[in-house]
Amino acid sequence: MVGVSNIATVTGINVVTKAKSVLRLSQNPSLQRIKTPRQPKLPNAAIEGLKAALTQCKRPPKQLQSEADNLYERYTQRHFPASREVIRATRSFVTMKLREAGMEELDASVYGKSINKGSKEYFNAKVAKALKQLNHTWKPLDFESEENAAAYALALLSSNFSEVYRVLCEFDTNKFVPETVLDFGSGIGSSFWACNEKFGPSVKEYTLVDSNQIISQFAMDIMRSDKGGEVLVHPNVNFRRSFVPSLQTKYDLVICHRSLIEFPNPDIRLELIKALWERTNKYLIFIESHMFDSFEAIIEARDYILEGAYTIDLKKAEPIIKEYGVTHYEINEILNNNKLSEFEKFCQIKSKFPDNVKLPTTLEPSHVFAPCPHDKSCPKLDMTVGKKNSCNFAVKYRDIRADGKKTKLENGTGNTSYSYVILEKGPRPKGQEFYPRLVKYTKGNKHYNCHGCTAFHGIQHYVISAKNKSLFQLTKGLNHGDKIPYKIEVEKTLSDDAILTEEEIFNLQDN
Repeated sequence: MVGVSNIATVTGINVVTKAKSVLRLSQNPSLQRIKTPRQPKLPNAAIEGLKAALTQCKRPPKQLQSEADNLYERYTQRHFPASREVIRATRSFVTMKLREAGMEELDASVYGKSINKGSKEYFNAKVAKALKQLNHTWKPLDFESEENAAAYALALLSSNFSEVYRVLCEFDTNKFVPETVLDFGSGIGSSFWACNEKFGPSVKEYTLVDSNQIISQFAMDIMRSDKGGEVLVHPNVNFRRSFVPSLQTKYDLVICHRSLIEFPNPDIRLELIKALWERTNKYLIFIESHMFDSFEAIIEARDYILEGAYTIDLKKAEPIIKEYGVTHYEINEILNNNKLSEFEKFCQIKSKFPDNVKLPTTLEPSHVFAPCPHDKSCPKLDMTVGKKNSCNFAVKYRDIRADGKKTKLENGTGNTSYSYVILEKGPRPKGQEFYPRLVKYTKGNKHYNCHGCTAFHGIQHYVISAKNKSLFQLTKGLNHGDKIPYKIEVEKTLSDDAILTEEEIFNLQDN
């Protein structure tokens, strides 16, 4: 490493392309170090409210806690429903295996309908078993009783609160505080408690939407103030089973926490994503688990909204097309060119009109506020070597128990992992610096190995050593998932034999 107090040049490798380069790391006044909580503290009001709500249950605390422990184990390993492609591939695989075993499809005219039916049932059972082995045994969350809701709250209130609160800390950089919040799939109210703790009385109104009345009622019971049974801790919390019908009603902040997984049909899921974006005034947050299929769902939502800003609404654009004499043949020729991205198609069509003409698109313009410093495809999905990993982060939470037993977790603290995205209305501001994101972080002997996701240079693997005190101290205080408070730029690319190999960089030590 070569550098002065606040500037360093280091060797780096793009983790996707393996391209080697010299990186310039430099402090920038607009990139300030932001402290984020390692273990957000669930408010005492939420804990006391949960205790009071549990006293109304018919089952004893010990039994509720046992159900909560079992639920947590299933919940944390929950996968999205199998996609059509996975089901088709599984059916083909099972068919091939059955044929190899000498079991062909039976002819109903020869063997009769009952035997043919039995054969099909046997085949479907084999497919179901194969899907189960692939962890695609999805079932919707359902709460049939107050006790089901109580077990869910015991299992997940604290960890879900920590996830949402940590994501809300991303707004510390721009000091955003919403006045109205929509929480879709609100469940036990974890997002409410996170927002209430983070933003306090500045939020004028909460709208909590959940189709299950039992879980909403239990969330309401937790929120009851100690000042009286009918008074909630916030004066304006509205519980609904569906959206407010009018699209004129918008919210400064919309949160969808671990709710995309409840929609097994991809088309319906996209309709939900669109409905949430249409009700967003400033920011929309999606949070799902750390599983790769959950990460893919986050990327699906991210890309759908980003690309919607470059997908021309031809029906609404028809009068403009006629006015400027552009033919449908010209437009369709561009739209049917599979070699072009949606953005490139948009730009080519836009070039056929005067600069001051605004073409209507299917969705309002947007950009990623966090965690990505860019709006391009995720570099993690472009990795071709080894198993693809999700871009996930972790946060600690305090375990809550109702049975009086000592928690099995070390120091009563657990870790929960998640993937997320925050989308902001409007195009990405020009000329503004965006924080690189620390997506991997390991400590060595007087150095740190870092993977930083950058705005223009993909994910860069580099090492910060103690020789550069200023940048070393800035890096020392970071945690996986934090914003990197200095610029990462490629100063020049290097040939394959010009610098150390990736393994040598990873094992780099200061003498």
